[in-house]
Amino acid sequence: MTSDGAVLPARCIKTNQPVGAVDWTRTKKVYWTPPWVWFLVLVSPLIAVIVSAILQKKATLTYSLSRPVRAGYMKKTTFSLSVFLLGLGLMIYSFGNDSSSWQMAGVICGIAMLFLGLILAVVLSKAISVKKYQDGWFSIKGCSPEFLASLE
Repeated sequence: MTSDGAVLPARCIKTNQPVGAVDWTRTKKVYWTPPWVWFLVLVSPLIAVIVSAILQKKATLTYSLSRPVRAGYMKKTTFSLSVFLLGLGLMIYSFGNDSSSWQMAGVICGIAMLFLGLILAVVLSKAISVKKYQDGWFSIKGCSPEFLASLE
């Protein structure tokens, strides 16, 4: 459990190895929204976004990643961006293509790849996130068990 403004120890949150000058340290805002809010998407996506913005809790955390772990996240982010850009290219190409038999299929596949790229970017590039919020304390996930045990 951490509070807003917490600076986690200078160790990689994934490997629990000490970090040095060549490693990566980042201050990041993390958010927690009650899970039930997302069921409001079934009623109205706009209502879900508004309620989410009102009820979400925010914290600023400073954490570190070792160089190899950071490189892995960069590869995942690059892959996600590539899927997104390929989808965009396919969609644009399909709009400009005169062959109407494949045009709609290309546009649909392009849109699907756009959304897939965005979802992958959100899911794969997140090193740390909030699991639970209670009375001003945030329970974080994404850290190795060794790292979390060393915090106690």
